[in-house]
Amino acid sequence: MSRLIKAALLLLVIFSIAFGIILFRPSLVLSTLVRSNAAELGFEISSMLANRLGPNSTELAELVLLSDEQEIRMQGIRAEYSLSQLLAGRMQTIHIEHIELRWTTASEAITEEESTTLASLLEAFDAVPVETLILPELRLLASNEDYEIALGLQSPPLHIEGRAKLRAVPDTVIEFDIRRSSPTDLEVVSNVLLAGELAADANIALKARDTDTRVAFTSTLPVQSFRDQLAQYLPADTVILNGRLSLQGNFEVRQIFENPSFANISIRLDSPNSQLLVNQESLLGSADMQLQLPLDIMGSIADLSGEFQFELSPLVGIGNWSLEDAHINAQTKFDNTALQCTSPSSCNMQSDWQSDLLSWRYDAYSGEELSLSAALRFNYSNEEMRVAADLVQIAIPAINSSTDSTGLSISSNLQLNEVELRVGDFISGGFNFSSSELKLGNSYADVISPAYAGKVQLEQDILTGILELDVNQSLRLGVGLQHFFLRDTGDAMLQIAAHDFSDAAPLSSLFSLQDFDADIVAGAV
Repeated sequence: MSRLIKAALLLLVIFSIAFGIILFRPSLVLSTLVRSNAAELGFEISSMLANRLGPNSTELAELVLLSDEQEIRMQGIRAEYSLSQLLAGRMQTIHIEHIELRWTTASEAITEEESTTLASLLEAFDAVPVETLILPELRLLASNEDYEIALGLQSPPLHIEGRAKLRAVPDTVIEFDIRRSSPTDLEVVSNVLLAGELAADANIALKARDTDTRVAFTSTLPVQSFRDQLAQYLPADTVILNGRLSLQGNFEVRQIFENPSFANISIRLDSPNSQLLVNQESLLGSADMQLQLPLDIMGSIADLSGEFQFELSPLVGIGNWSLEDAHINAQTKFDNTALQCTSPSSCNMQSDWQSDLLSWRYDAYSGEELSLSAALRFNYSNEEMRVAADLVQIAIPAINSSTDSTGLSISSNLQLNEVELRVGDFISGGFNFSSSELKLGNSYADVISPAYAGKVQLEQDILTGILELDVNQSLRLGVGLQHFFLRDTGDAMLQIAAHDFSDAAPLSSLFSLQDFDADIVAGAV
């Protein structure tokens, strides 16, 4: 039996006994008679203070009920009734000025059979033996303080107005107005406030089922209100240029009144022009992005402490990135994107990344149709963002130089291994790299079978790098460099391995010289 029905029946018992005391047994003490009835309904009366007992109404200053899982504290209770109604097991009106309901048992200890569903709650309202129930101030408190809900309730017809606070999202208040539209359906109008500003408004339809609640919603998000909140989780100054976004979706809620969890979440994010416009500024440069919408999000939320997991539909965007003498215009796609968080401050994400650089420029060098791909891993914890990839593949069809008049030609397939970037109090990271299918030459000569490999490491303000260049597996060149950003100084070292020329290993085995018939077949470097 629902706790609501039990509490209402207990109030009926209390007021019926009060009526009997006045008419028949005034010598009996009210609390003595009530305690045995409360025990049968699963309650223990911790405190009860009666103000007035009358033949048509009763007023209690306070009533505190305890059960294995809950504490119900009521103040300012007034009941109106007639003898015929009491004999029929009903009352005219119950008005309770203040109710505080606190779950005293950890929610995970409550079994599914005992949990309150929306269906059982609506059935409970139908079964309450009261013509009119008025609760101006009802507070619902979780045992672990994950949420706090304050509301006013009147029935019939069922009408609830209130607000909720969630520990997982501080400075957030959810306002709601709930009206019953059918025996199993509720219509909800809700506003979400962030730091007192409207962050979202929503129209929600709830359908009660045996073990869960089906929810469908549409929502509008004014972007301005949550720009500051995004800054807490992103490693750059991020500005969403859209005026508003829209959400629509559906999901299922389980244990809605004890430890809510959300399953089969399906959400679609869209905007009036089907684009999400984003601008970012950081130490890594500035970027302008146009993301294609709609974006579909599927997943589940384990509890209100911030534990959740989501999968995203393919995300495609076109944008520009600039840093000093570097500029990129690219089309990017993220596929198979999955996000998992154990709390708002501890999250992991993975995604398959593909970028096609429609054009790029660095200093005097430029190119087109360069492509990059990687399986990326993101981690946010301890106020630090980490990005990693086991392998980044880069295809460079051609590199052009605006200052070279000799027809410089460079193309390569480049692999970056063990890539990691950390952005927190400091920026650090590194990667190893190697090449395949490298072609290097100009109008005078081509390098035969060139290859290169090396390593780059950044720790706070120190950048170190190693480059090893190999020509036809014979001539080897090594470069080491170190740069100190705070001092704006550095050093470099160049080494060439000894190489002997011979008939079997002439200069032409290293370089193909255009319009030059001579060769070197002896000597050493």
